[in-house]
Amino acid sequence: MRAASGITLLVSAVILIGAGSAARALSAIGIRTAVHNCQNADLASQVRIEACSEAIHTNLASQGVLARLYFHRAAAYEAANDFDHALQDYNKALELTPDFAEAKADRARLLEQHPANTAK
Repeated sequence: MRAASGITLLVSAVILIGAGSAARALSAIGIRTAVHNCQNADLASQVRIEACSEAIHTNLASQGVLARLYFHRAAAYEAANDFDHALQDYNKALELTPDFAEAKADRARLLEQHPANTAK
C-alpha cells in the first residue's frame, strides 16, 4: 500500500534523526507510536485525534504522509461526531494532496450526510 509505505518512511526517518542520543531516540519511538495510534481505527476517537495531532506537529512528514495523517485525524473527528473539524482536516488533506481519492470520497460523503453540521 503506497500510503502505508510513506508513513513507514516517516518513522524510519525519525528513528535515524533520533539515533544520535537516547533522548532523541525515545522521542522517535513516541512519534512511531503516535503514527501507529493515529491509523488505528480500533482506538477511541480522542486517542486517535491526539496521536494524529502529535504526529502532524512533528513537522517531519512529507506532504503525502502529512495528508494521510490529516485524513486519519478527520476520520477520528468524524467518529467523534465533530463534523466541522473532520471537514477541516479532509480539506487540509486535499490541499496537500489534491488527487487523494479517499479524502475526496469521505469529504463528499460527510457533506452529503451532515450538511447542517458542516461549514462549507
